[in-house]
Amino acid sequence: MRGGIVMSTAGTVPAVSRWYRAMSWMLIGHLFTTITFDVLGLDLILPAIAGVFQALGLRALRRENRWFARAYPCMVLLAVHRLFWLLAGFTIWYGFLSEQPVIHVLSWGFLVLRGVVLFLLWKGVREAAEKAGIPGTEKPFLGLLIWYMVIVGTTLLFTRIGFPLSIGFFIVYGVLLHRAFQTVRALDDVGFLPAEAELRPSDAAVGWSVFGLIVAGFLVGYFVLNQYPMHWTPRLETEQAAAADIRQTLLDLGYPQAALADLAPEYIAACKGAADLSVEIRYHRLDGKQSIVDYTSWSGEEPPRWGFPDGYDLAILSVAVRLPDDDAVRWRIFHHFIWLEEPDTRYTDALRIHSADESYGNWIMSDPPAGRLLINRSGHTETAEFAVLEKRTTTSYFLLWGTSSSQDWYGGFSFPADGSAPRGYLTYSVEAIKSRQAMKLDSDAVYHYQRSQFMYPVCTAVEAYSQDSFGTAPLFDSMEGSVFVYLSADEPALVSDP
Repeated sequence: MRGGIVMSTAGTVPAVSRWYRAMSWMLIGHLFTTITFDVLGLDLILPAIAGVFQALGLRALRRENRWFARAYPCMVLLAVHRLFWLLAGFTIWYGFLSEQPVIHVLSWGFLVLRGVVLFLLWKGVREAAEKAGIPGTEKPFLGLLIWYMVIVGTTLLFTRIGFPLSIGFFIVYGVLLHRAFQTVRALDDVGFLPAEAELRPSDAAVGWSVFGLIVAGFLVGYFVLNQYPMHWTPRLETEQAAAADIRQTLLDLGYPQAALADLAPEYIAACKGAADLSVEIRYHRLDGKQSIVDYTSWSGEEPPRWGFPDGYDLAILSVAVRLPDDDAVRWRIFHHFIWLEEPDTRYTDALRIHSADESYGNWIMSDPPAGRLLINRSGHTETAEFAVLEKRTTTSYFLLWGTSSSQDWYGGFSFPADGSAPRGYLTYSVEAIKSRQAMKLDSDAVYHYQRSQFMYPVCTAVEAYSQDSFGTAPLFDSMEGSVFVYLSADEPALVSDP
C-alpha cells in the first residue's frame, strides 16, 4: 500500500482506501469552508457541498473510535446548517433571515461547533496514530485547531485584519493543511484501516438526495417564493366622493388627475387649505431615455392638461403641496409612480425616497412616509400596503473615492401577474425649522425595477440598493423623479425651480 492506494484482490485495479478517502474529504471540505469566495454565491455553494462531503467522511470513520463518533453528529449539524443557507439563497427571504438577531447568535454557536469538530478530529487522529504505531504525527491537526482559535479570537478583537497579517494567516494555514495531508498519508502507508462502518444509505444515495433537495429548492425559490406576500383588497367605491372639495382644490392648482385619483381619503384631507403646489413628471423608458415636464401653481401659467405620451414605460410624478401657514412653513410631498406599459417581469420592486429633511438641514419630517399600491383586476381597483417600508442607510462603494452613504426610505412590494395598470405612491410632510428665510425644498424618488430573478443569492430591490450588493445592480433598472422648490427670504413669495 503506497500513496493511499490499496491493490484489489485481483492486483490490477487500484482503489483508494477508506481511511484516505474519508480524511481527504474532511480536509478538502475544511479548506472550502475556511477560505470562501464572496462572488457568484460561492460563499454559500462551496461550504454547503463541502459540508456534505465532510459529514460523509466522518460517517465512514465513526466506528473507529469515540472521538470520530462524537464528531460525526456535530458535522451533520454543520452540514444541515450550510444546506439551509444554500436553499435560503434561492428565495427573497435570504436577506431578511440574515438580518435577524437570533441568526447572529446562532452563527457564533456554529463557529464554536466548528472548533469542537476540529478538537474531536485531532483527538480521533491521535488515537488512530497511536493504534498505527506512529504517535505524534497528529500534531498538524492540533495546529489547525489552534489556528482556528486564533482566527476567531482576532475577529472578535479587531474589526479589520490588515493585508500582511491576512497573508500570514493564509500561509500558515496552507502549511498546516499540507502537513495534515502528510499525516493522513503516513497512516495510510503503514496499512492503517479504520473499523468498517455500515453505510446505509450509500454515499451515492446521500449525494443524489442532496442534489434533488437543491434542485427542488431552486424551483420553489425561483418560481414560487420570488415575490413578497401581498394582501390585495378592493378599493371602497366611496373613496372618490370623500373630501371632494379638497380634491377639487388640488385639481385646480394643477395636481395631475391620474395621480390624484389614487390618493386615499386621509391624504386628501391632509392637504386641506392647500395654497400652492409644484409638480414634476418624468417619463421613463427602460432603455434609459426620459422626458421631464414641470409646473408650479404660482408661476402664473394655466395648469397643463396632464397626459401620458406614447413610447414610455413608467411615469414618476412628484408633487409638493404647500399647506396653510400657522406660524410654520409646512409642505406635503407626494411621489407617485404609474406604469404606462405593463411591466415584463413582476418580482420585487422598490420606491426609494431621499426626503427633504435629509437633503437640507432646515427641514424636519413631521409625518413619516406612508402610502399604498394599486392595480386593476376583474374590473375593480384593488389596493395593498407596502410589504416593506423602512428607513435604511444607503451605502455606495466607489473605486476612486471610497464610500458614500445616505439615509433613505424604502418601500418594497410585488405586483401580481394578473393585475393591470400597476401604480402606487409614498407621501410625507415636512416643516421648516426656521421660517422667513431663503431655503430649498428638494425631495427625490427612485423606482427600482427588478428585471431578472436569476441571481444568487437572491436579493430584493430594497436589499440590492441599500446594501449595494455586488453583482446585483445590473439586474435592476433605476428611474428617478424629484420635486424642487426655492423659497425666497420674504416668505410667502415663491420662486420656481431655477
